[in-house]
Amino acid sequence: MVAFAVVVITQTVNLQFFQAKEIKKSVVAKVADYREVEANRGDIYSSDGSLMATSMTFYMVGMDCSSKALTDKNFNENIAALSDSLSALLGKKSGNQYRRELEHCRKTKKRWYKLHDGLTYTQFKRLKSFPLFNKGKYESGLVYTRKIERKRPYQMASRTLGKGGESQIGIEGAFNLYLRGENGLQYQRKIGEGIWVPIDDAGSIDPIDGGDVYTTIDMSIQDIAETELLRKLRFHGAEHGCVVVMEVATGRVKAIANLKATDTSGTFQEYVNYAVMERSEPGSVFKLASLLAGIEDGKFDANTMVDTKSGRVTFYDKTIVDSHGPYGVISVKRILEVSSNVGTAMLTTEHYGKNPSAFINRLYKFGLTESLNLDIKGEPKPNIKSPGTSGWSGLTLPIMSYGYDMELTPLQVLSFYNALANNGYRVKPMFVERVVQKDGSIKTFHPEVSKSPICSQKTILNAKEMLEAVVLNGTAKSIKTDKYKIAGKTGTAWFGYTRKKDEERHYRSTFVGYFPADKPKYSIIVVVSDPKKNGYYGGEVSAPVFRAISDRIYANMLDTAKLKKTALTPLIAAKLKPSVMEDEAVLAKKMPVKNIAGQKKIVVPALGDTKVPDVTGMGLKDGVFLLENMGLIVKVQGRGVIRKQSIEPGTQIIKGTEITIELI
Repeated sequence: MVAFAVVVITQTVNLQFFQAKEIKKSVVAKVADYREVEANRGDIYSSDGSLMATSMTFYMVGMDCSSKALTDKNFNENIAALSDSLSALLGKKSGNQYRRELEHCRKTKKRWYKLHDGLTYTQFKRLKSFPLFNKGKYESGLVYTRKIERKRPYQMASRTLGKGGESQIGIEGAFNLYLRGENGLQYQRKIGEGIWVPIDDAGSIDPIDGGDVYTTIDMSIQDIAETELLRKLRFHGAEHGCVVVMEVATGRVKAIANLKATDTSGTFQEYVNYAVMERSEPGSVFKLASLLAGIEDGKFDANTMVDTKSGRVTFYDKTIVDSHGPYGVISVKRILEVSSNVGTAMLTTEHYGKNPSAFINRLYKFGLTESLNLDIKGEPKPNIKSPGTSGWSGLTLPIMSYGYDMELTPLQVLSFYNALANNGYRVKPMFVERVVQKDGSIKTFHPEVSKSPICSQKTILNAKEMLEAVVLNGTAKSIKTDKYKIAGKTGTAWFGYTRKKDEERHYRSTFVGYFPADKPKYSIIVVVSDPKKNGYYGGEVSAPVFRAISDRIYANMLDTAKLKKTALTPLIAAKLKPSVMEDEAVLAKKMPVKNIAGQKKIVVPALGDTKVPDVTGMGLKDGVFLLENMGLIVKVQGRGVIRKQSIEPGTQIIKGTEITIELI
């Protein structure tokens, strides 16, 4: 019994004096601890300096009515004026209601009375100037914590930009190491469920903001690409589509648009980066690779004559047909012009049927069998079969020759055509030009160009001549223009072709090429998936989108040339981000000031401005951005430049009010 008593006493002493100390330490850790302070994520800009993504700081604010530093004298002398000020700023309750609740909070020594969970910097700055709160956070009982949200002034190229944070999508994910910065530490205490507030700055480590990323995207070209793609998707009742515009010599992606129908009313949004991620049968745009393989291997040349017979040829149990044939005896060049399935399949099978590996090896040298190794994630590897592997049969070679039984992404197809425009040298598509760190250091990304061309210059000259002929005399002659030369190839891929009924067929329409053909500057691919009305061939669906985009870019190129000759200053000036992020007005100041003919110069509302701005004369993106960031709900009618707004400029803003803007 004595021994048992000793054990009990020993355990009791241990619990009281030793374990109690650890328990107390654990309890303290639950209510006070060093916690991470999130760093401001860097901004993302277009190549012309337009802000594409930024981090905005918001403040959750409340009051600790039990604060020992808050005296009854200070509280009683200022509570009436503070309550009225809170009512004027927050608008949720009357001054008398705020006063009653705060007095009750004080009486019951409540540690947390929430005022607002998302004040902007301007609102927060104003709140700190209110009676009582202007005495500082300790004497006033004011407590607050900040949160950071990712915002986009423009909803353009959203899938390519990706999401903020640790997401692996798009540029946000690929360049997260530069954008994220380094989090800091701050001693905080818990005053409510999930609510932590700073205690003091002792031992705190300030966060280091992330660097700013400057993309290759040109907002003017991006807007053109999205506008023209959207117009065509609606006209043809298509399911989705994409456009990529790339600089031939550098691989800089100047625009990338991906739109998908959200309903049957003609509304489209970006959901998937089809240009990068959608692998599908390319159809007739692949015929160029098949014909160039034979030319490069010395099997035939552009002038070799081929008898396409009646426009039908059978391989085993598969009959291949020319949609608009028969063409009879035609040249290899003409085979590409009219997009003859029969001619392409016959040539490929005749010269590579006994050694299909030679054909696949040539595609490998063209760079068509490997992924582009893009910085942004999600690109699948091309699906091109090889002899002896699963799925290869006697039909594979002839069917593959005109773009079936194999898969490529739109960007992979574009890169092949871009290489031909670039005299055979492949360039890796690039999305980011540089990163500007907070210390002023700059990391620049340079074009990655292949050391050797994909084929001989003789073959490249053949390719260029044949592609120009497609536009001059072939399936894309509807987009021919006297202003500049276009080179390219149409494609119409039939997917769901195992079905028997015509009404169940679905098509993918493509046009890929470059301009000006005699001195290539830009390459473009347009893919429209499942057009349901007004045609489905690449020449009538996708080629006109190419022409509309190239026309507008070419006009801008001429304007730029004129500006250089007259030594005028650039129309768009890039502006670097301020070191401290504040609120929407500061965000707006990050945007470049435009003064283009036909568009009004952007007038940024002053801090605290509560009047409706005049947005007439502005472009859609700028107008919507300003109005939405002042708390208005914007409805849009038409396209072009804003000509009317339903609420007069200077009208007092009531947040949540709907405003309609009309564009012409």
